[in-house]
Amino acid sequence: MKTMIELKGINKIYRTDEIETQALENVNLEVQEGEFLSIMGPSGCGKSTLLNIMGLLDTPTSGTITINGTTTEGMGDKELAAFRNKTLGFVFQSFHLINSLNVLDNVELPLLYRKMSASERTALAKNVLERVGLSHRMRHMPTQLSGGQCQRVAIARAIVGNPDIILMDLQMPRKSGDKATEEILSSGSTSKIIILTTFGESEGVKRALDAGAAGALIKDTPYTKLVAAIRAVAKGKTIVSPEIQENISTQSAMPDLSPRQTEILRLVAEGLTTKAISSRLDIGPDGVNAHLRTIFSKLGASSRSEALAIALKAHLIRI
Repeated sequence: MKTMIELKGINKIYRTDEIETQALENVNLEVQEGEFLSIMGPSGCGKSTLLNIMGLLDTPTSGTITINGTTTEGMGDKELAAFRNKTLGFVFQSFHLINSLNVLDNVELPLLYRKMSASERTALAKNVLERVGLSHRMRHMPTQLSGGQCQRVAIARAIVGNPDIILMDLQMPRKSGDKATEEILSSGSTSKIIILTTFGESEGVKRALDAGAAGALIKDTPYTKLVAAIRAVAKGKTIVSPEIQENISTQSAMPDLSPRQTEILRLVAEGLTTKAISSRLDIGPDGVNAHLRTIFSKLGASSRSEALAIALKAHLIRI
């Protein structure tokens, strides 16, 4: 089988005068022709950096990249652009952060329109960044962050002024609206969240409402009804579009996984083998395989990859 992408010894270090961030360390990877590959891991582990390097949008600090038999090392900007244009496709993620401002300044932006001192703005921004787990990234630029971290900056910017209402899309590039709702409300924000969605996304809407969202509206809701819904939510009411409510009510429920089954499936998503899962959870390999057979049966799957795809789509696990 033909190797389409090969990475050898890839390292990526971002440096400023004050900060050095190791984004990737000794990554070795091959992708074969016709292979479908998913890269999984927690926020900040370097997934987006790796994709940028694989897509020739960024260069590694060290290591070699070979695409379809061609090594890109030594290519000039024009040659690289032509090769990228001919050979690769890329889907971007964007959170409308200002790349010339650091994380702290991006979060402070909404406060510039309020009557408060610079020290008050900075204090509020630092507080909210700490609440979303980015206190160690305040002086970083957006280009030095992972995609998941950029989304958390965008969330921090949305809640820094503690607005009465937050309008939020259910489907976002790095984190679903239900997960973001949970994160915003658990951070101590008193803002009321209205989820905007399409007609068919009842599963995510239900999770968002369970997480504490105050309303859910379809995206083509007329302006007058949207304004009325915002006013109603501001007064403490919960507003859900009739179409969404009907879809939630008629949706067939997916089977529930036990906490142990969910834990095993998460470890499978991390790429752990049966032996590694057995060691991590202190249960025998036969026990792990028995749980996997039960998971396959519940989900109607015949393999680990199929079970993962079903569970992720149904939001039975999150990674």
